Amino acid sequence: MRNITLRKVGSLKSMAAAAAARISNVISLFAIQLLSARHLSVHDYATFATLSASAYVIGIVLPLGIQAAIVRILTMTKVGAGTTETHLYTTSAISFVALLGTLFTIVATVFCMTSLPEPVPITLTSAWIAIVALRSVNTEIYRGNSQFIKYNLSMGAASNASAALILLGSLFLGHNFSTSAIIALVVFLHAIPTIKNSIEICRNAHCFVGVRLISAPHVRRLVRSGIPLLAAILFISQSRELSIIISSYALSPTQTSYFAAAIRLSNIALTPAMLSYAIIAQKAASSFASNSTQVDHRLIRTQIFLVTMFSGLTSLPLLLLPSEALTLTYGADYASAWLPLIILTASQVLMVAAGPADQALALAGRQSTLLILSIASGVAIVGFTLLGAIVGELIGASVGAATALLLRATCGTLAVRIELGMWVTPLFDASYFTRNEHG
Repeated sequence: MRNITLRKVGSLKSMAAAAAARISNVISLFAIQLLSARHLSVHDYATFATLSASAYVIGIVLPLGIQAAIVRILTMTKVGAGTTETHLYTTSAISFVALLGTLFTIVATVFCMTSLPEPVPITLTSAWIAIVALRSVNTEIYRGNSQFIKYNLSMGAASNASAALILLGSLFLGHNFSTSAIIALVVFLHAIPTIKNSIEICRNAHCFVGVRLISAPHVRRLVRSGIPLLAAILFISQSRELSIIISSYALSPTQTSYFAAAIRLSNIALTPAMLSYAIIAQKAASSFASNSTQVDHRLIRTQIFLVTMFSGLTSLPLLLLPSEALTLTYGADYASAWLPLIILTASQVLMVAAGPADQALALAGRQSTLLILSIASGVAIVGFTLLGAIVGELIGASVGAATALLLRATCGTLAVRIELGMWVTPLFDASYFTRNEHG
């Protein structure tokens, strides 16, 4: 019994540490966006916001889904073929994505230098894309490893926090960075730990079992397994960044800046609640996928209810004082984005209320359903955001993006109900507190 309790405590500590790492990473990443807006004019921030969104979206696409395939394949090889195969897949994934990133950067640099009047920002962004791609593979290789939290802190939070501190210090000294300087700073600070960890993984694999760095058959299997998962990876993790890119095609630079500020501020305000929700969602998804008892479902839905309430409370300052929130964070120039901030923040709260549909479908083995939903949500994000921007400019883009995100969440909830026969929406059950009091 004591061993079981210790395992539970260890699991809770691990989840808390992972959540803390993720919180610090998200906050420091948002700080870079906020401080960049302070350094740049509204027009220039539109360029930076679009390029940074492009770095994350294209950086997720560039590995061809290998970052998702490596997790599944490593799990299978650990059970089956053994250590040599595991290291072959690991080194092949890193080497192949590093090669793709290098080629992408070279081609983009040549194109920009020969075709664009201002090639430096986009050239630097291509290097940023390559780093994001390599980091996404490294992160999945470390997942489940005892070094995962330490790796995430060094790769994400530490790099982002360092960049934010440099930008903050520069503001105090009265020196403003240009768009290219900010991108170069972020790329440099992320490249160091990413390349270091990549080399360390490959070197350890080679020294341990003497495997070569890249194996064509292993790369082919990784790509074949990864490409079908690519849409799910992209549209689940980068839907908001995608909406910024899409809106920039129809909005003016000033409106693009306002839209980016609103969508990122609405997201960061709900981060603590979303992280709490993610922990509960994991438990909920496990229960739903294992077809547990109805009592467990009600308890988990009550937990989701509490998180939804917390999300609503934390978002109240943005809903009630949107202009003040934008002025305090991004500056007085962004106060005009108060209505988009209300629209996007309200959609965030409603998305939390939709429940852990993606996790439930994934753990229940409904990968095909999840893939269909992801592709449909991608089409909706592109279509609704672009149509809204064309018809209603800034407000239209905000309504379009919010509508697409809510449709995705609603369809996911209904899919869980249809396929698994249960709801993942909030439900208040007072007996939850009574059970907790009695252990």
